[in-house]
Amino acid sequence: MILLGEWIYEIFDKVGINEKTVEDVAALIDAAVSCLSDEKYLRQRNSKLALTTLIKSLSLIFSTTDQNFVKHCYRVFVRNVKLRRTLSQLNLQHYQEAGGVSNFEKGAMSRTLSFWCFNAGVGMQQLKDCKPRCFILTSGTLSPMNAFEYELGM
Repeated sequence: MILLGEWIYEIFDKVGINEKTVEDVAALIDAAVSCLSDEKYLRQRNSKLALTTLIKSLSLIFSTTDQNFVKHCYRVFVRNVKLRRTLSQLNLQHYQEAGGVSNFEKGAMSRTLSFWCFNAGVGMQQLKDCKPRCFILTSGTLSPMNAFEYELGM
C-alpha cells in the first residue's frame, strides 16, 4: 500500500510521537542504545543499529513541519513480508530467555514501513549543508540544465 507522505505524521501521532514529543522520544531511544552498549549486550549490534536508524528517521521526518511539502515529495510504503529466517537464525534467543517475543518463526508475517523521498533537492540540500567546494554531476540526461538546477534546488 502506497500513501501520501503526510500519512507518516498520522501514524506517529497515534502513538504519541509528534513535533512536540519527538525530541523526548529520541532521547529515550538514545538511552536504550546506551544501555545496549553495556558489555552483556555487545552481541546485540543489530538492535543498536535499528534503534539508531529509528532516531535518524524520526529526525528526518520531523525536520519539516510543512505537510504540503511532505505530501508532494514523500510517499509511505507499507507492506507485509514473510520472515525468511527462524528465531535462532535471527539470534533472538535472549528474548525467549527474558520471557519476551517467541513468535519469530520462519513464515511469520512482519510489517515494513518505508518513507520514500521523490525530490532530489532534499538530498542535494543535505550535501550543500556540508559546504563542499564543488559538485561534479555526470549524466547523459542533465538536459535541459535550467530544469535540472531547479529540481536540485541549486
